Amino acid sequence: MTDGRPPDDGRPVGGWANAGHLGPTAGVALGQDAAERLAAAFGLLADPTRLRIIHALACSSEVRVEELVRLIGLEQSTVSRQLRILRDRAFVGRRREGRLTYYRLADGSLRRVLCGSRDVAGDLASFLAEGTGARREPTEG
Repeated sequence: MTDGRPPDDGRPVGGWANAGHLGPTAGVALGQDAAERLAAAFGLLADPTRLRIIHALACSSEVRVEELVRLIGLEQSTVSRQLRILRDRAFVGRRREGRLTYYRLADGSLRRVLCGSRDVAGDLASFLAEGTGARREPTEG
């Protein structure tokens, strides 16, 4: 199709499964493999320290550990430990230049999600509140 939607012929498209028999929601069922990868990614993002590190990296091209420590206000050992977890799971990459190590997001997808809004946490809270019937009060200022 030329409108960007998946074909409605029942074939799985990308990570999406069972696209053909869902009617108006065709193409929105998440396949098992894609769901497992997404759940693992959300698991990494569930830790507040890792989320703060990822957000800082998303809003910069590269950041040194010392800059992250100063920005986030945590001990270097804590930041380094979380960076190692993120690196082991291919969320972040690193580049060494002499004694300095620079970290960056390994994929631009997170950058678009986290830096597409100035208030990611507020936007997400609004989204979740709408889904549960609750409403987030607008802030003044």
